[in-house]
Amino acid sequence: QRQLPGRLRSPAMATMEDHHISACAAIEGVEKLAASMPLISSVGSVRAYVVEMQAKETFDALQTVPQAFNSLDLICQLASSCLQLHDALDLDLMAQMEECGCESGIVIWGFSVEIAEMISLGLAAVASFLHSSPVDHSGLTPLLEQLSLEVDQISVHIYGGLCRVAFEEQGGGTPSSLGVGDGRLVHAFQSICIWSVAIVSGLM
Repeated sequence: QRQLPGRLRSPAMATMEDHHISACAAIEGVEKLAASMPLISSVGSVRAYVVEMQAKETFDALQTVPQAFNSLDLICQLASSCLQLHDALDLDLMAQMEECGCESGIVIWGFSVEIAEMISLGLAAVASFLHSSPVDHSGLTPLLEQLSLEVDQISVHIYGGLCRVAFEEQGGGTPSSLGVGDGRLVHAFQSICIWSVAIVSGLM
């Protein structure tokens, strides 16, 4: 199993205290996932490479000028690119890669596990930067409004997935234990919720 920087224990309930990851570690996680075969097989090599290079550029900028507003701008753009990967999911490509014997991504409940993890890490980078850097928040509204709109577009998947798990855990459905892929997706969905709240709290 691939281990990402700051990867946390899987699920049942995620809390803010469970999530400790620096902006740099989160961005490194995005870069590594973007270069992985499961992600490449899910969205294509070109799209994955663009996000990988974007993560590298953002990481380098953060290392050079860690508290600059420009760094936050780059981090928000990276998080946005991660969110937009959901629309780039290519099930036909995944099937072709599997036929060729390549390591393919995992799609559960209509959502890619790898993309969910990318989104979680992208939002983690934004939240961690907001909480750790004394940046003037006055110019952040356009950046964060865009992120908010993009999170809204996947909210139905997150809500549906977490409700499904809660329903089964309460005995309302067919009992089942989460597989590795299911657990990863649930954890990523929980993390997306946590980091979204953390971003809002970082502005207050």
